[in-house]
Amino acid sequence: MIRNRLVALIYRSAAFALSVFFLVYYAQFVASQGFNPNYVYNYWGYLSGLYNAIFFAVMTVLSAFDLRHGRKGNPVIPYMPYGLSVVYFSLINFFGYFVYLVPFQVNGFSFAEIALFILMPLLTIAEWILFEEKGTVKFNIVPIWVLLPGIYAAFELIRPRIWGDAPLYDGSFYPYHFMNFEDGGVGPTIGKLIIATLLVTALAFLLIFLNDLLAGKFRKRVNTED
Repeated sequence: MIRNRLVALIYRSAAFALSVFFLVYYAQFVASQGFNPNYVYNYWGYLSGLYNAIFFAVMTVLSAFDLRHGRKGNPVIPYMPYGLSVVYFSLINFFGYFVYLVPFQVNGFSFAEIALFILMPLLTIAEWILFEEKGTVKFNIVPIWVLLPGIYAAFELIRPRIWGDAPLYDGSFYPYHFMNFEDGGVGPTIGKLIIATLLVTALAFLLIFLNDLLAGKFRKRVNTED
């Protein structure tokens, strides 16, 4: 953990600026491909990016106020169940890209995709490792974390019934193929959704476990320094 409030402010300000740039650039990229840029709000990766940008905006403001206590010292940290949730949602975005999108990528990788699915999650991971408290998030927060992806999935499943005249791409009304009941069939689609739920739940438990491991290493180092 870096004990310097000025460094934290500079990093968080830069991360916020980059997050906004990545989001705008990706929306412009989508528009350049002939799609409605408003459709990006139906995709988890973009919504996760918005969540990141809001987080960094909040932390930038808090870090600026915290600087009144001096440049050196522990920087202000978020309420950790919230702060670690930002990392969690970014990891869903990151791993989802490599597991679900990369195997079907036939036209190469654009900078817009790399920025949204790789660089932006790395910003939140670096924030977590460098500045945030470790070991304070309990496993009982997992159902709350998993609830948000569940709400997202439920909305995207009923969206075609509400706005049936608004396909997203190639005539599909669903953001991801594994959600498509019409093409995939009810049984297989439900099975895929269950598997996705189990995977994101396992990821939440793994992240908290790693957070506890880092806490042990951090506390050991601090005790040695003292």
